[in-house]
This record gives sequence, structure tokens and C-alpha cells, in this order.
Amino acid sequence: SAAAIQKMKQVCLEDSRLDCDLEIPWLTNAILGLVHAFAASGLLSHELFDAASDALQRGSEVLDSTHQGVAFPAPTKESVLAGVGSCKRSRNNMLEPSVLSQFSGAVALLKPPGWNVSVGNEVRISNDSIRDQYTSGKHLQLWVQSRFGMCCPIASDAVAQHGIVHRLDTNTSGIVLCANTYKAYLMAQLQFVS
Repeated sequence: SAAAIQKMKQVCLEDSRLDCDLEIPWLTNAILGLVHAFAASGLLSHELFDAASDALQRGSEVLDSTHQGVAFPAPTKESVLAGVGSCKRSRNNMLEPSVLSQFSGAVALLKPPGWNVSVGNEVRISNDSIRDQYTSGKHLQLWVQSRFGMCCPIASDAVAQHGIVHRLDTNTSGIVLCANTYKAYLMAQLQFVS
């Protein structure tokens, strides 16, 4: 409806909200939620997408300037080639994730089977010894945090999913995109929901 489209524009273009205490949940729930709803109903126009993109970029600039960090350490050519198609084994003989490639604002990680990737609020990481089928295995979020948390603040931010853009099933191996800035994370999320 015209009223819903007008509300979407108002939310995305509202500068006053971006000047105050900005949080990831507001950006993801208000803006990405609306984009997803409009896309699912076939009503997402280029104008609305651009307004949402502009709002997310402004919001992410605030977050990135608040949480200063540096880029992911660039993998060497040898480490990238060594990681392609295979993961390293840890001391307990379990496959470990590896960095396949670095892009502007993100890295491609190779997730081996047995590593849990939970995004959003679907699973909380706990230290309980009792785990069900959805929380078994090692947690990629903790690996990302320990590997990149000191240089990339988003890697330590559980609310921003540690920069992990999407998930793969625990028993599935494959490539997982991990952002190293809030801007890269939110722009990737925008692509997924639209």
C-alpha cells in the first residue's frame, strides 16, 4: 500500500534516529525487516532499496567509527592455496576452518563439517555439557572471535553475529562469508534479504 511504502521511506531516511544511540538490532529489525517484507511481497522498488541502503550505510559508518579496528590480516598466497579445498587439522585431529580469500570488507572462510554456524537469535552458545543436534560441534563464531576479535571489533560482537553473514548446517562443509566491518556486514545482509 502507499502508506506502507511511505512509512518505509520515512524509517530509512530518518536522520534523527541515526544521530542517536544506534544499535545493530534497530538496523536489522527496522530496516532489513522492512526490506525483507517488501521483497517477499514483490513491492520492493529501486527507490526503497536505495533508501534502505543509504540508511544502513549511514548507520554502519556510526558503528564502524565507534568500534575502530583494522582490516583482517591478509592471508599469504601460500596460506590461501594451502586452504583451498581442505582445512587444517587441530591437535585433537578435528578439522579447523581456514581463510580462503580476502575481499574488500570481508573474508571467505572454509567451514569444515562438524562446525556449528548459528546466526541471529536461533542458538545461544553455552558451556553446558548437554547439547542437542543443533548446537553440537565446535562454534565458528568462537573461532572467528578468537582469530579476528583483536583487529576487527565486529568479530567480537555477538549481536552482529560476529560478522558472519549466513549459516551452513553443522554437518555441511563450504564457504561462509564473514564481514570485518559493520558496513560490509549490513550491506551483505541487505543483499540476502532483498
